[in-house]
Amino acid sequence: MQEIREGEIFCYSKYNVAEKKREQEVELHSWIMSDSLRAKRYGTLLHDLGVKYKSLEYIEKQTGYYRETMARGVRLHRMLNHVARSAEMVAKSKGQQVPIADSTRALETIMKMYDEFDMRVEKDLIDLSIREFYAHVDSVFWGEWLTEQYDLFEGDTYALVDWIWENSLFTDQGRFEKALSEATTAEKFRADPLMAAINSTKMIMYNNYKSKVDRGIKLTRLENNYRNLLYQMNLEKGIPQYPDANSTMRITYGTVGPLRLCDGIICLERSTVRGILEKYDPNRYIYSLKPELKSLYDARDWGRWADASTGELYINFVTDNDITGGNSGSPVMNGRGELIGLAFDGNKESLAGDTYFDPVMNKCVCVDIRYVLWILDKYAGMQHIIAEMLGE
Repeated sequence: MQEIREGEIFCYSKYNVAEKKREQEVELHSWIMSDSLRAKRYGTLLHDLGVKYKSLEYIEKQTGYYRETMARGVRLHRMLNHVARSAEMVAKSKGQQVPIADSTRALETIMKMYDEFDMRVEKDLIDLSIREFYAHVDSVFWGEWLTEQYDLFEGDTYALVDWIWENSLFTDQGRFEKALSEATTAEKFRADPLMAAINSTKMIMYNNYKSKVDRGIKLTRLENNYRNLLYQMNLEKGIPQYPDANSTMRITYGTVGPLRLCDGIICLERSTVRGILEKYDPNRYIYSLKPELKSLYDARDWGRWADASTGELYINFVTDNDITGGNSGSPVMNGRGELIGLAFDGNKESLAGDTYFDPVMNKCVCVDIRYVLWILDKYAGMQHIIAEMLGE
């Protein structure tokens, strides 16, 4: 997520998007005022939006820091609440408080979640999240527990995090398994210092504050008016518009081609297994490969999935189609309606695309369907699926 945001900011700066939007607003305001009926109804729209954004600036900043620290920064959040709910559910099903371990299903689910974590990493994440939260979020949003602990530790957040970690049931596997094997109540789990810290501040606190300041005409209504008017202005000027394809099928068309990043740097329109092997590093997780897959790559047995003209097995290709959030897995078809790939990503240089679309830099990254079929065939051994799809 952070990489996406970094890419968006990079693109906003590179393409000078803010200035382009200001120019667009000037143009829109002139168009609104050119018609007396529009001017009467929407003449203050841009001013109203500016006032509304200014009034919400404070709470949006507070909410943003909360989301990136206590809500998203602490990965244990979901598991902790699941444990407390499991204690309640097991007690309800048994008619009395019993150990969570008495329910094999509940225990297996919890331990599967627990095994996903490396507690050394989680300690660093929690340490950073709590310190950043205290540093940037006003105390009115801390909640009772975080406020009391901050005062108790006299603002020493390092000492506070160490104390939380040393006293939490969740941060030590021995303590955690012991708590699961005993009749630990949901209330005791929720009183755990780590869980108490996370649950001390809640999204509802920020939403309630926002509701108080977002009075009068709601921001959503103003933004809807802005979008509708912008659409009508461009339509009147003959500028092509995106269709309203919500809840319907949307089809875009384009061509396969290279990405010209900057002077002297060109990314080819498709990649091969060679690129995977060039990046291969068994000591780095994101560049490692399972031994069986590495062996298949080294053997270069592409079978019928190799390109007929080059003999290569292609992995990905890029097109100038549009892609946005939720498009991953969308089918990519050629001019004959044949499935040639699946869209799944956009290049970093296109990450401002939802706000500003650059026809040269915006690219859609697609996986070649032949590679998908090769994986099913050679790696997964699903020849029956291949035969069924091809009618063999």
